[in-house]
Amino acid sequence: MQAIKVRQNLEQQLLDEVGGRPFVEIMVAGEGEPRIVSSLKDISALTSHIGKEAVAQARALLRQRQREWKKADQRIGYSAALLAEEDIKKSEGISGRVLLVMQPYHLIEIAAKLHCLFVMKDPDLKLEQDPWPQLRMMLKEIIQPRFTPPELLAIIPHHLSAGRSPFGQLGSSTG
Repeated sequence: MQAIKVRQNLEQQLLDEVGGRPFVEIMVAGEGEPRIVSSLKDISALTSHIGKEAVAQARALLRQRQREWKKADQRIGYSAALLAEEDIKKSEGISGRVLLVMQPYHLIEIAAKLHCLFVMKDPDLKLEQDPWPQLRMMLKEIIQPRFTPPELLAIIPHHLSAGRSPFGQLGSSTG
């Protein structure tokens, strides 16, 4: 989610600086609205409608805008952030599928498996229909249990509160 946020911020910065994605508007005879074209191939396909000279001008303008985009992108780092986001998503998907087939042995593994399932089914963790909010709350309680001091004291055996370790004398030469 952090990679998505970084990429979105860099994309907005790039769009603000360059004034939008590289494109050209081409008026085609008989059409009321100009065509928005963002590839050299699409411009070339219009040769029979607008003529070779107009195609050459449109191609030159698009190349100029693409160079401006690329120059700003190299400075801002949008494309690098986009690639990083895609790599993270790919790794996340692979890790998630592996996690779901593994047998959990500890509570933290069960929590990780549940979280993985939730994220795969609700990537933004925003579904509000039952049982999603309740399941997210239960997972949060597993991960971050809330103890108040009196409850915590009731859970800890008396001999631990007297300063003795439950594992014997760790670090001593007699243990």
